Amino acid sequence: MRRFSLPGSSPAAALVLTRSLCCFSAHHVQELAQMIRSCGEARDSAEGKRIHSVIARSEQASGNPFLWNLLVEMYGKVGSVHDARGIFDEMPGINMFTWTIMFHAYARNGQLEKAAQSFDLMPQRDVVAWNSMLQIFGEHEKVDDARKTFMEMPARTISSWNALLTAYAQNGYLQDAMAVFDRLPFSDVVSWTSLFGFHAKNGYMNEARMIFLTMPEKNSTSWTTIISALMRCGDFQAAKNFFGKMPHHARVVWLVMMQGYLQNFQFDVAASMFDRMEEKDIVSWNILINAVAQNGQVGRARKIFDAMPKHDMATWNSMLIAYAEKGRLSEARTIFDSMTHRNIISWNSMTQSYILNGHFEEGKKVFDRAPQVDVISTNMLLSANAEGGNLEESKSIFDSMVMRDVVSWNAMVHAYAIHNLLESAESTYRRMSQHDCVSRKTMMAAYAREGDLERSKLFFDDMSDRDTVSWNTLIVAYAQRNDVKNAKLVFDSTPVKNPISWNAIMTVLSQNGHYAEALEFFREMELDGGSKPTDVGFTNALVACSYGGLVAEARVFFLSMVEDHNLTPRWEQYCCMVDILSRAGQLEDAEDLVENMPFSSGMADSKALLSACHVQGDVERATRTAGSMFTLGLKASAPYVLLSNSIGHLKE
Repeated sequence: MRRFSLPGSSPAAALVLTRSLCCFSAHHVQELAQMIRSCGEARDSAEGKRIHSVIARSEQASGNPFLWNLLVEMYGKVGSVHDARGIFDEMPGINMFTWTIMFHAYARNGQLEKAAQSFDLMPQRDVVAWNSMLQIFGEHEKVDDARKTFMEMPARTISSWNALLTAYAQNGYLQDAMAVFDRLPFSDVVSWTSLFGFHAKNGYMNEARMIFLTMPEKNSTSWTTIISALMRCGDFQAAKNFFGKMPHHARVVWLVMMQGYLQNFQFDVAASMFDRMEEKDIVSWNILINAVAQNGQVGRARKIFDAMPKHDMATWNSMLIAYAEKGRLSEARTIFDSMTHRNIISWNSMTQSYILNGHFEEGKKVFDRAPQVDVISTNMLLSANAEGGNLEESKSIFDSMVMRDVVSWNAMVHAYAIHNLLESAESTYRRMSQHDCVSRKTMMAAYAREGDLERSKLFFDDMSDRDTVSWNTLIVAYAQRNDVKNAKLVFDSTPVKNPISWNAIMTVLSQNGHYAEALEFFREMELDGGSKPTDVGFTNALVACSYGGLVAEARVFFLSMVEDHNLTPRWEQYCCMVDILSRAGQLEDAEDLVENMPFSSGMADSKALLSACHVQGDVERATRTAGSMFTLGLKASAPYVLLSNSIGHLKE
């Protein structure tokens, strides 16, 4: 048997090894088995490999096929199919259980074709293997293959019938599922639960409720399924009524009720449910802290964390992610450093929090220290290098990746695109085995930035799943060409408009002299239920007013920002208003606005006022404005020239 000897092992695994070398027993097998299962559930491949090394070095443990089967299963769960297959190929005495675990590992990692091949290569199959393959086809939306597998089965159990029923139901074939249900040699509680559960999932809640009430017998799973469905659709009162009718409240139904309230932001009700639970295990605590943290209530999450009797990996990760997502890097790092054991989620979260908050070097240090990296963390580093201008490093990371997903390819395409290397971007795009909306949008935007509207439009036309960003990119592309007609046509065709859509069309109209029409679009946006005006939208409206000389309208828009939309005017909006008032000769109002701005005036607004003073021959005001500019340290030559011109104009 090949030895996967890796340096070091965890203290727990080392302890088990020491005992097993002395007197290996069934109890020690169970200890090792539990540790292997825990690694699989936590997706902790590093710890799994250390335990694997312990087993491989132990003469007694390495002769136990049960442990090797568990290792194959563990590697499948953590995504290391190659390691799972390595054990499988070297194992003596492979049995049907080993084959079944192996094709499950392939299926779990998206390699359905290899899963089916492994199933076909099995020297013999029992009903468990047949049922497993049938179930896998159903889970991967291969309904025809599920049906074919069912028809080829030499013998069927009620589990086989239920697996086919589930395959139809979970893929939306409810009539076929009903037909299978009617043909069942006998129905059990699983059959009934599957039937009403998938009716509920597909939105047929009344039918689901009727099927549930018709059930000849119900178990805890049935009650939990109907309560969960009612919570998902927001019928809390009905869920509460069914909860009250349950003959016995299993722990899982308490968790379902609590999670339902949490997902609908009813945190106090959820906390009340939690307090009423007789048995509070680590899972219930984690559900509570995770939901609160995901809602951004970091302080409340920390109080729950501190009140917990014990913490596991999921607890620590929830608290780490909560701080990281709020940009509280110091506290996130404290949590990270306090963890006695970390998994891939911990390392990825800490790496990502540094990178997303602009601390690339710190993120790189964490990445380099990680005992294991996956495609997620590698993609983050690739993208961060590209955005930071380090294209060669991005390329080096990409070329060294053993496994790439569509995000990896998209990141590399984007890296070339933002560095204006369109040939390399398109070459990489063409090498992709599959494209998604992001891939096409990246190429489309790249060509649009370069002014190649025809190529940009080709990628747009190739999209089957256009979103608002895709439509906006095309509007902006036409806007850059000052093609008002086509920009408006694309805007009108955009199915769902957001503020960027409205701002883009207003910009192209203003730039091409259609000021009144730009303002009409702004008013339409105010009436549009899906798009609220942003400060950028107000800037566009004020620019249109400035070019069009619409002083009264500009005043209305400026006041509307604060009074109607609760937006605080920024320097750009103040500068627009000063320009509008100055152009209209309302110098006193313009000067008053400059003096009362909530921040120091800059060159642009003062220059607009000074220029207007020159046009109006107001030397006194021009002198004051120029003096303010000198006082502020604005040392450009423009104030001197304009002031000189104003004085010369007055002498004439």
